[in-house]
Amino acid sequence: MARTCLFDASAGEITCGTVDGINLATLYAAARNHDHVLSGFTGYAPVTMNLVSASAGLLFYQASDNAGTGSGRRRAYASDTHRHPRGSLITNVETPGAGSGPTDDEITVASASGDAVADLYNTYAPDAIWGNYNGHWHTTTGNLGSFLVPALRPKYNATYKYFHTATDSTGTGATWEEVATNAGSHLHGPGNLALSVYAHGGGGGAGDAGAPKFAIRSATGNLETKRDCNGIDVSAFWTVYAAHIAHPVTGATTNKAQSNAGVHGIGTSHVYLETTLGNYELAYVVRLAHSHSGAGIIIAVPS
Repeated sequence: MARTCLFDASAGEITCGTVDGINLATLYAAARNHDHVLSGFTGYAPVTMNLVSASAGLLFYQASDNAGTGSGRRRAYASDTHRHPRGSLITNVETPGAGSGPTDDEITVASASGDAVADLYNTYAPDAIWGNYNGHWHTTTGNLGSFLVPALRPKYNATYKYFHTATDSTGTGATWEEVATNAGSHLHGPGNLALSVYAHGGGGGAGDAGAPKFAIRSATGNLETKRDCNGIDVSAFWTVYAAHIAHPVTGATTNKAQSNAGVHGIGTSHVYLETTLGNYELAYVVRLAHSHSGAGIIIAVPS
């Protein structure tokens, strides 16, 4: 009859079939190299933008209506609050936590409980695998989805929003009107977004009732320890692994500054705005760099 289980006392190693119904090689590979399905959105980022002239000026003639009422040189602003879909963002290779098993070249089985302790089982130490798993975390790669920033209407405030516009720098065809940018999209890289440390807690087995407390099935060499193998409930470990999602998302996306967006009149094609008396310049909405948290990213079970 072929040998199905070996207790090597010289090395403190047990060679067998499954341990408490689990293939340790499969458990090790899954715990040390898995990804999570991601969905959802980033956190929202409010962004305030300035209207800036081609000469870097910040003051423009603005009025309260298209007749030029209350005309004066004022600053102008635009703002939006947006978030990004997941896009192609995926988890990258995880970083394992610290874990180690015994190294005393001994094999012991507690007669009262069936708890087994050995340096290795099929070259693996369940407590070392648990330590790697219970402190692991994931970095991310890919890009967030694009967000289409709608057309923006810069203004000083709700009252002063009409600009003195023209077709050229000398004021040809000057008129009072609101101005707007065109819509434009942008995306972000993953930055340092990470699925931070998974912390389940203890991994010890509670033990099963009944007898026998410790068994080796002769036909398969499968080892049954009543659910405590180096202090780990191996079968429960697999169940926990297959369902784990408790990774808080930390970090933020890369910074992104949308390209300066030129403005044009609403109702005309005028692109020059009066900045000083009789002087008209091209103008741009300037968006400062911004990033997003991973606050809305949803983490699913390992894929």
